[in-house]
Amino acid sequence: MHQRRSVVVVVVLLTVVAAAVLVYSGVRQTRIVVGAEPTGEVVAKGLFGANHRYPFDAFGSFTPGGEPQQRLVANARSTGVSMLRYPGGTVANTFRWTRAIGPREDRGCQPGGGDGAPLDSTIGPDEHMALVEQMGAETTSGLSASGAT
Repeated sequence: MHQRRSVVVVVVLLTVVAAAVLVYSGVRQTRIVVGAEPTGEVVAKGLFGANHRYPFDAFGSFTPGGEPQQRLVANARSTGVSMLRYPGGTVANTFRWTRAIGPREDRGCQPGGGDGAPLDSTIGPDEHMALVEQMGAETTSGLSASGAT
């Protein structure tokens, strides 16, 4: 146990020394400039996005009938949101896509991302894509073939 602790201490010290050498040698100089003047550089379209969480009618993103809220669509378009990740946030960790497809009334519950409490699946991939299309955005997904993220 004592030998293992000594090895860990040596590794930590070497890491700290190596980082200090890089910083003080000028090898890595980071410069952040914040200003109101345009730079002329363009941000890639897919970088301005949001997580699209599905529970509770996607937290008000949809009508009770499953249609995208038009005020949300208009606001997203006007602010330039160009990417939505579905399912987004911690709920993506336990999402099972097979429970979120088919008729809304037949969909199963999802285990919550934080505490595992059951969450509804009324907003699934079909509803998500309707929102994405109306926004004129793109999507990315944490879904895998097994249904887990």
